[in-house]
Amino acid sequence: MKHFYCLFFSLAFLFLACQKKEVNTQENKNPVDSVSYFYEKAKKTDFIPQKISFFNKGLEQAQQSSDTLLALLLDHKIYYHNRLKEYDSALLFADSLQRVAKFQKDTGSIALSFYRKAVINRYLDNQEAVFKNAFEARKRYLQLGDSTKAARRTLEMAIAQSRMQDYTGSQESATEALQWQLSKTEMGCKMWKTVFFL
Repeated sequence: MKHFYCLFFSLAFLFLACQKKEVNTQENKNPVDSVSYFYEKAKKTDFIPQKISFFNKGLEQAQQSSDTLLALLLDHKIYYHNRLKEYDSALLFADSLQRVAKFQKDTGSIALSFYRKAVINRYLDNQEAVFKNAFEARKRYLQLGDSTKAARRTLEMAIAQSRMQDYTGSQESATEALQWQLSKTEMGCKMWKTVFFL
């Protein structure tokens, strides 16, 4: 009888061990929203080429140009291509970001694409393109009512003008940027005085 139980348990163990079981891990599941899945995976890794690979996979999964994560993925690709000094790729994706943003009628992303182009051209020491793209970005930020970002782009215009030896224009642009910042600061101070001294 003792041998019967040993044989029975041995056969039961072998039978259960040989059955094919699916392992349910996150890697084997088909993610519900694969674009955001790859975006999150890219955020978690520190290795830049791996990040770009995840962004590429996310872009492949984006089925429609109206996907809101598309502009975000493109912006991150531009940033990391800049970090790797792959300026031609960064410019290519900046153009793609601009096309997607125009399709989506997203003024903020259009402004961001012009800003990214200005940064790329700063690295390439093309000051005329820096000025042109910073100007276009400033125009879009003013349409949005974002005076802080508009002032920053105006300062970038002033720096580009200075590097092109247009010192008078540079001074005017810098003064304009400071006026926007000071008016915003004064508004903030008036608001704080109103709140605290009532």
